[in-house]
Amino acid sequence: MFGENNIRIIPLYSSLGVLSRQKSDYETAQKYFNKSLDLIKKIHKEEDVLAARLYEYYNLGTMYNEMGRSDGSKKLLEQALEIVSKIQGEKRPYYAQLYQSLGLLYYNKGDYKNGKNCLLYTSD
Repeated sequence: MFGENNIRIIPLYSSLGVLSRQKSDYETAQKYFNKSLDLIKKIHKEEDVLAARLYEYYNLGTMYNEMGRSDGSKKLLEQALEIVSKIQGEKRPYYAQLYQSLGLLYYNKGDYKNGKNCLLYTSD
């Protein structure tokens, strides 16, 4: 109906990824999140790409944490933090949400000091 390169299917891929992740079908979720990212890079202007990448990096990062892939999760969450600080600033709610996810990642790895620091940062 819309065609393979239509901007309207980006949220569809992302939503399918979220639904697959909720069912613990991580392989399918990763496929949909990556399809969304690929399409974002292909058809968006650079300023739009940052906001869209932010959402998918967060989705993939939190999913990797659930899967126990903490290194991949940390990298993606840190990339999302870089983007959100560029486009929204550090005192925005999404920035705090990313720090919370990063704090939980550290806790899951047993790095309680960094986990606590991330979680306390969100309360400022």
